[in-house]
Amino acid sequence: MLNAGTVEDYLRTVTEWVAAHPFDVITIIFGNYDWQDTDENGNRTVTSKQFAEPIQASGLKQYVYQPPKTAMALDDWPTLGELIISGKRVITFIDYNSDTSAVPYLLWEFYNIWETPFSPTDDDFTCEIQRPDGLAENKSREMMYMANHNSNVQVSIAGLNLLIPNTAELNKTNGANGSGSLGEMSDNCTCQ
Repeated sequence: MLNAGTVEDYLRTVTEWVAAHPFDVITIIFGNYDWQDTDENGNRTVTSKQFAEPIQASGLKQYVYQPPKTAMALDDWPTLGELIISGKRVITFIDYNSDTSAVPYLLWEFYNIWETPFSPTDDDFTCEIQRPDGLAENKSREMMYMANHNSNVQVSIAGLNLLIPNTAELNKTNGANGSGSLGEMSDNCTCQ
């Protein structure tokens, strides 16, 4: 629908931002929407290998943190201060078709992070595990989580049903406290 340019061009912009903000740490999760595509031999056509070249060519690689192992528990991660001091202030994940043997700094998201439901349409933001499927609750307590905290409304345009951001509730959704706020969700998920 929207051609926003190449991954390399986008990552070049990110690299410039990272260089200009030496005390910030960012996380990039590459959403591999072509993860099921295969060639005539049944091999996946889009894996983490296809993201390595744009990461390198954009100059971002110099800032990317490479952990000592592919599945990091909560206590394994360096602090923000340690990342800043090391200069390795970008952490990269891919959701599907990770190959840490080929690209060790592009981590498989679901070895390290679990996610709450994506694209909710009400403000009762649950802390239930949506991805990866089948993750045991005791295992989830050892991992970071990503709270998909975005409020959406469903609209129908020409027979097409779409979820769009609920901008009318933006201040509430992004608030530090109150029903439906990011702060409330963070408190709830951290306590579980």
